[in-house]
Amino acid sequence: MSFNNFRTLFLMIYFFLLSTVFPQTEAGARSTAVAGADISSAGNVFAHFINPAGTAFLGGREAGIFYSPAPFGLTELASSNVAWSEPFGFGTISAGFNTYGFELYRETGLSAGFAGILNQNLSYGFSIEYRNISIKNYGSDGTAMFNFGMIYKITGKINAGFSFNNFFRASVGNETGQLPVSYNLGISYSPDLNSGLFFAVKKELEQDFSIHAGIEYYIIKYLALRTGIRTEPDSYSGGIGINYSIFNINYSVLTHSDLGLTHQFAVIISFWNDN
Repeated sequence: MSFNNFRTLFLMIYFFLLSTVFPQTEAGARSTAVAGADISSAGNVFAHFINPAGTAFLGGREAGIFYSPAPFGLTELASSNVAWSEPFGFGTISAGFNTYGFELYRETGLSAGFAGILNQNLSYGFSIEYRNISIKNYGSDGTAMFNFGMIYKITGKINAGFSFNNFFRASVGNETGQLPVSYNLGISYSPDLNSGLFFAVKKELEQDFSIHAGIEYYIIKYLALRTGIRTEPDSYSGGIGINYSIFNINYSVLTHSDLGLTHQFAVIISFWNDN
């Protein structure tokens, strides 16, 4: 094996293991800012990736773009997501695209989802994603994943929800475990229109339970402050959101005890909103 091929193989293995031990952060800067604890929140168009049942409660068409240029200080782990949701009388159809990695190792996903309301308080949703893993000089392979979730509005202020990612334990090639299988359960409390408290427990197969908690508070009509904490791995997060007219601009930062900072940016356009 030549030196260049050996270097390519070494870097590919290194970043594959790194991405497994320190997985990609939540899609959407708002979710990262509250430590990914918003499983039960209707949220925004990025619910397509977090809990597909959340898009059922959106007020209308939304589009969003998300970018994390250097997770944990490493540009090789850069990730981006694009999402779209379109409500109809029978439910909400959503679609998304995501990419992660760099020229030696890259994951890409293309997904479509559907969300509906069973009654006034209960929504369900699912998505099907085609995930492809490409390794330079070693080819690529892909598989289909199935995700689903539900959100129940217990009262006007309290929501409960869960999501199940990669339900059929899809894997790429002949090896198992490259694509995570996770169970997520959460609850949220919104005492008023200006604040929200979020709590979630997440379990990924062959990993310990992870506990997530977050807070969101609008200090003025158009400006929200957010913060969160999680375990496994221990990390802290925070961020701001600017919500004006049809535009929702979000920024978040995530700290890690051993690695660098993660900065994230997202822009959401709510075509139905004119506040």
